[in-house]
Amino acid sequence: MDSEMTIALIGAGSALLGALIGGGAAVIGASKAARSAYLGPIRVARRAEQAAAHKALLTAANDYDIAVSHILRMALELNQHVVAQTEGRQDVLGHSDVVAYRAEIERVGTADRVVAAVRHVALQGPKEAYEAAEGVRRMAHILEYSLAHLETSHHEASPDFEASPGVTPIVLSDAAEGLSQAIHAFAEVASEHLNGSE
Repeated sequence: MDSEMTIALIGAGSALLGALIGGGAAVIGASKAARSAYLGPIRVARRAEQAAAHKALLTAANDYDIAVSHILRMALELNQHVVAQTEGRQDVLGHSDVVAYRAEIERVGTADRVVAAVRHVALQGPKEAYEAAEGVRRMAHILEYSLAHLETSHHEASPDFEASPGVTPIVLSDAAEGLSQAIHAFAEVASEHLNGSE
């Protein structure tokens, strides 16, 4: 075989190899571009769903926190009134105050909206946000349970409430403060996730 033919064959082989490598790279590049074009909107939609779930929890938890803060003083006084009666001391509150305080406390209602919002966060994720949301749910449940047992000297422990003696002013105050802290912690985790990079 003469040298010109050898050079031609080597050149053709190199061109073919280059075309195969270039074509393969183009196919891989096109595949990645197509995948990004497909997944990009899905990621955006996912982030939007997570943001909506996080916002719903923050709204529900803040509403509950504000409602509790408005009746916390009444709850503490009603609790002290019950303790005074149990110990045979003079009543702290008059009958009309007791009735009015009970009505205001009852108006706060349950933490059901908070619980429902936490379930939505569990569905949307991420895991870190759900774990922080569980802290909000736990504190809201302790508060709800405490408000429902203000006038009970002893109660059965709930799954979130380890104490077996009755509700005390310290328990109420700590639970109210704990809810505010849990909301803040959740907001930080949610913000870090939603504003961070993928």
